[in-house]
Amino acid sequence: KYQTGTGMDSEVTCKFCSAGTYQSFAGSTTERNCVLCSVGKFQSGSGMQIESNCTFCGPGKYQSRPGIIDANVCALCGPGTYQSGFGMVFEENCTLCGPGKYQTGIGAQYEIVCSMCARGKYQSGFGMQTSLDCFSCLPGKYQSGVGTINVKACISCGQGKFQSKVGAEDEGECVLCSAGSYSNSDASTACTLCALGTYQTGIGIMSAVGCILCKAGTYSNSWGAASFSSCTLCPTDSTSSEGSGAAEDCVC
Repeated sequence: KYQTGTGMDSEVTCKFCSAGTYQSFAGSTTERNCVLCSVGKFQSGSGMQIESNCTFCGPGKYQSRPGIIDANVCALCGPGTYQSGFGMVFEENCTLCGPGKYQTGIGAQYEIVCSMCARGKYQSGFGMQTSLDCFSCLPGKYQSGVGTINVKACISCGQGKFQSKVGAEDEGECVLCSAGSYSNSDASTACTLCALGTYQTGIGIMSAVGCILCKAGTYSNSWGAASFSSCTLCPTDSTSSEGSGAAEDCVC
């Protein structure tokens, strides 16, 4: 308390220090002797005597002004952050969620609130705020872990396979090339069709060498032929060389 007058005959004339302050000494004569609660704290009552009557802002919050009277003035840490201590003063005291994670809410108190980026995705920055900040692995690749922090974790589908969508989560999404096609490189997004004059009956073929030439005396004018039956006989009294790709290749 304090009291500014003279000759007062009752304690009731002493005034309480206001909310947001405290005062530890008897005989104070001015409100200026009431000390503001420090930053990171608040105090809603009047007549407080010691600094411990000032309450720390709780986890997930911070407060950078002295003399605050209301807990609602303690600001909430923003999305992408968390804060588990008491009495934090600056927004910088809110810890950023680490790589491979994001956090959408405000006032988060613990790191466990930071969500992991899903399978098929990765994220290398700090303080990400939504799942949209997690990048998808490119077509031709997959990634089966959660909370992945580097694009290098996206694994290429092998030769003889392809994968055409973003964010694939499992090697099972790498599809074997169908009959009549092949893939001779990793991370393919489509298989290459066997050329005219050839066919190919297997799946998961890794090279154009797997495409079989139509025999002499036949031709195939279809890309990606999947059967020997696609090799058509040349007309009577004409023939063609091995691997012919058009009827015009049949000559007398």
